[in-house]
Amino acid sequence: MEHMAQLNTSYYRGRNVFLTGATGFVGCALLCKLVMSTPCEKVVALVRGGEQRLWSQLQSALPLQTWERLRNSRRIYAVNGDLTQQSLGLNQDALQALSECSIIIHTASSINLIHPLPKIAKSVIYPTLQLAKLAIASPRVDRFVYISTAYSNAHLHMVNEYVETTISEKIYPLSPVEPEQELEELLATGSTTAFEKANFPYPYSYAKNLTERILTEYFSANVDQLLIVRPSIIGPALREPYPYYEIRGSAPATGMLAACVLCTSMSMTWASPFDDPAAQSKIDEVPVDVVVNRILVHTALRTRGCIHAVAGQRAVRSFGDIWEKAMKMRALPWTPVLKWKSIDWNSTDLHPIARIFKIAGGTSYVFEDTKTIDAWNSMSVDDQAHFPLFLETCKDIEDIEKRKIGVRHQIEWYFGRRGYPQYLVSMFLTMPPFPQRVSWI
Repeated sequence: MEHMAQLNTSYYRGRNVFLTGATGFVGCALLCKLVMSTPCEKVVALVRGGEQRLWSQLQSALPLQTWERLRNSRRIYAVNGDLTQQSLGLNQDALQALSECSIIIHTASSINLIHPLPKIAKSVIYPTLQLAKLAIASPRVDRFVYISTAYSNAHLHMVNEYVETTISEKIYPLSPVEPEQELEELLATGSTTAFEKANFPYPYSYAKNLTERILTEYFSANVDQLLIVRPSIIGPALREPYPYYEIRGSAPATGMLAACVLCTSMSMTWASPFDDPAAQSKIDEVPVDVVVNRILVHTALRTRGCIHAVAGQRAVRSFGDIWEKAMKMRALPWTPVLKWKSIDWNSTDLHPIARIFKIAGGTSYVFEDTKTIDAWNSMSVDDQAHFPLFLETCKDIEDIEKRKIGVRHQIEWYFGRRGYPQYLVSMFLTMPPFPQRVSWI
């Protein structure tokens, strides 16, 4: 366990951790870090399909050497379950394993940005609340960690009079009614008055917002138990479990790059109120391992309430920068003309890509991360080396050829889903080599 630092030794030693989403982008990276860098006793991973599917999915996501280290650790116990089912689909043995855990980290979630609210609620809101009730009922649970999104309050952009919209690490009121009354309205009608009025960019954002507010009510009697982690746009890893690690379809900026590479339109219309949208629109993309480190550090330090897991102003990038990189990847012999309109971000006048990736074009958020700065200042030099919490500069993840690997995988998957021959990929994307993945040692 050569990566283990002092910060997490005393807190995680001897503890069992219940983890959802272990086969997902964040969950897989978190599982690696828990096993390889903390002295936790055991990680109980809830996986639909149980142990067989867990190891199969991890094998496809990780270098063989890393996968073998996880398997040989004998510290991972997979339980079969389904978050959308009653009691999370857990049998009595699995519920017993959950009751023996003192930390619950809930990373599992749909990240689909176009699903309607009733559908997204089934994978975001209801499972989280079921798990929270199990946590509250368990005398052993010390920490309940919910992975939300920094864009749970993205609607504030629409009422902000400034270029930048500042989001604090707090719960924002949204509705005059109690959050659980909102939930009842959602169950009864498939929507809520608050959702219809607030102009969220996606039903997903509102679902996360409502879940945060209900969780805050659930844990009001013991606020020290609840930690809400709000990542911004999660991107490929800086170094762990290996540089540029990502799981296809889970890194939104990679999806946006792929969409811009594939775009056959001569022009694209985006929504923005800015005078110079390409320069003023900012994209906060944070490496997945920075998110993981913030989860683990704040859990160990017993930080309560909301924290942001973001790149921040030190490493934020402009829309124009991302667009330029996408155009460098394109093999098509023309560049679509960017057009900007000061219209609603849900307008049908926008290009389809702009309607999907509306957060990336025409917005600029400043996510406060004061709690992480305070945590960083309390850490030893050794802790800081093993659990880096910041991206010093966006240039740290700017290798365009390595980023193109993820874009290529995304396009190949897209073509495969539609039955297009794979040789067509080279008509759209300047083809990168396929280097060996670097194992995390």
